[in-house]
Amino acid sequence: MKKDKLLILMKNQKDCKLLREMLNEYYDILSLDQLSSLQEIDLIITDYYFYSNQNQLISRIIEKQRPLLLPLLVVSRKEKFKFDEQKLISNLNEIIKIPISKSVLLKKIKKLLELRFYSKQAEKKYDLIVQNSPVGIIVVNSGTLRYSNPYTAEILGGEIETLINSNSKLKALILESNSELKNYELQLQSGTRKVWLLINSKEMPYQEADTWIYIIKDITEQKEKEEKIKYMLYHDDLTNLYNRRFLSDNLLGTSEILTCNAAGIIVLDINNLKLINETFDNQLGDQIIIKISKIIESATNAGDFLLRTGGDEFLIILPDKNLLETEAVMEKIKQKSEEKYEEKIQLSIGAGAAVSDNIQANLTAVIDKATENMYLNKLTENYSIKSHIIKSMLVTLQVKSFETEDHASRMDTLAILLGKKAGLSRYQLDELSMLAKLHDIGKVAIPESILKKAEKLDQEEFNLVKTHPEIGYRIVKTVPHLNEVAEGVLAHHERWDGQGYPQGLKKEEIPLIARIITIIDSFDVMTNERSYKKAYSIKYSLTELEHCAGSQFDPELVDLFLTEVVNEVFTQLNLV
Repeated sequence: MKKDKLLILMKNQKDCKLLREMLNEYYDILSLDQLSSLQEIDLIITDYYFYSNQNQLISRIIEKQRPLLLPLLVVSRKEKFKFDEQKLISNLNEIIKIPISKSVLLKKIKKLLELRFYSKQAEKKYDLIVQNSPVGIIVVNSGTLRYSNPYTAEILGGEIETLINSNSKLKALILESNSELKNYELQLQSGTRKVWLLINSKEMPYQEADTWIYIIKDITEQKEKEEKIKYMLYHDDLTNLYNRRFLSDNLLGTSEILTCNAAGIIVLDINNLKLINETFDNQLGDQIIIKISKIIESATNAGDFLLRTGGDEFLIILPDKNLLETEAVMEKIKQKSEEKYEEKIQLSIGAGAAVSDNIQANLTAVIDKATENMYLNKLTENYSIKSHIIKSMLVTLQVKSFETEDHASRMDTLAILLGKKAGLSRYQLDELSMLAKLHDIGKVAIPESILKKAEKLDQEEFNLVKTHPEIGYRIVKTVPHLNEVAEGVLAHHERWDGQGYPQGLKKEEIPLIARIITIIDSFDVMTNERSYKKAYSIKYSLTELEHCAGSQFDPELVDLFLTEVVNEVFTQLNLV
């Protein structure tokens, strides 16, 4: 049967020999000269002198033993014991006076070894749990690292004692603080990655020793998720700029982020983004928003605050900038924005600037002032901007369809002639001329492959083409003073008999300028070649107009065209 191991450390050799003789039968008795080969001991017996004068040696021996509970028995021939408080060892379990009977001594030792046994059993019971725990566990006794489980090394990425001693903050927390930690978060560099730790500590009552247990949890993944959520909370998902919530939560009021006194403010929005989305699609609109955000980033510095505060709205805060510097940034952004986007649309932005010497106190007021300045600027630019956009759309339409400039010019000439014969006023003739140019502008949103398809369109393609009057209506409607023209665009595929689209209007329900354009457009299409057909003769085309009068076309207008316009124009040219 394996015997318990007792280490006897005594100054008095006579007493040491006596104890050996009394205990040798029952235990393995070890001495100091065997210490280097000790794997494990179960009890230390020492005398008063050794305990008082060699306590550091005893402490080192105890520190090398596992589990933490290693019983210590002190024997002395003195009646009273006076120990230096600086040298007391917390592991002291029993003090006995000798001489002592063998039976009493064995009982005392047996009791202490039972503590050791139960300590071992407890260690075996909990060691498996601790060793496989999904958290790091560290035990510190009197400022000395006593134990750490394997997961601690996995979390910290190396040998524990080396890591603790090489990191001043971790060392202060674990070995020197002697204070309870509750959900203390600490970020450390572990190899090539940064690790977030959640540390809790509690003093562990153990034989009056200064013993602390630390529970360390790797919360790196959790913190990364929190950071991602925080990023999403305060950033626009399309442009990655800050959003309006970041403005309200972090910049308005008392701000720990906006620390400057003076700052310049720029408020921007993308002109006619709604029109662009309705004409093309939201995907193009999103691409334009991203393009503008990149322009803003390229024109500003790393310390500036860039926000997308709405669908087409941006806010820029320029710390420590005066008005001239702020306006220079604004003009730089505007200039970079005024270019065509993929040959489809002319980009432009509205912008306003303002500054303050006390930005934290009146940020809202300065933003309002910059916004006011933006709208003042837009008032003078608005009409020309929208006209410019529509002109760029017409150029795009000429590229992707048969709506050439010659087609528009021919239609304008014939439409004005018919309009005059129909008694239109000068103002109505201007609207008619504009409609001749803009009637098919909605086709800019139809794929070129459909507009130039040589074969007959299938039903799905035809249905898509039929949407162009409504698209064109929304485009033209955005320009001031073109309401009647917009109505004409919407109605230029209506029929006299009510079988047209998109509203199914009939007879005089159809605007007069739309009825005129319908006749002129049909005649020009028939008399000019397209990819899907050859040009018909003028005579044949006039016959078709006459044939469709009263069903597709206004019969009175067809009669005017045949009797007045044709005689005036085509007869003189010998074309009929």
